[in-house]
Amino acid sequence: NQDIWISQQGVVASTAAIGEPSGTRSFEMDARNASPELDDVLISNYILLGNVPQAFVNFESEHRGVPNGGQLVLEIYDSSRDWISRRP
Repeated sequence: NQDIWISQQGVVASTAAIGEPSGTRSFEMDARNASPELDDVLISNYILLGNVPQAFVNFESEHRGVPNGGQLVLEIYDSSRDWISRRP
């Protein structure tokens, strides 16, 4: 849905996950590129929270066949215009 995911690189919709909580709503990032600038990327549109005093991001990840040193990084652009990085 391009209203939610405004940019993607190397990411495909997938039904190959095992036991995901959202049915068939999953995606695959293969990270098979040797250069960091070619890493798989998925960017959501802004999520406007208005008067929400505290927001939480919750997601699940499944790691299969990840090469040594491979990792998933979630980056959030907060209201202070700072990037916050999280690794599951």
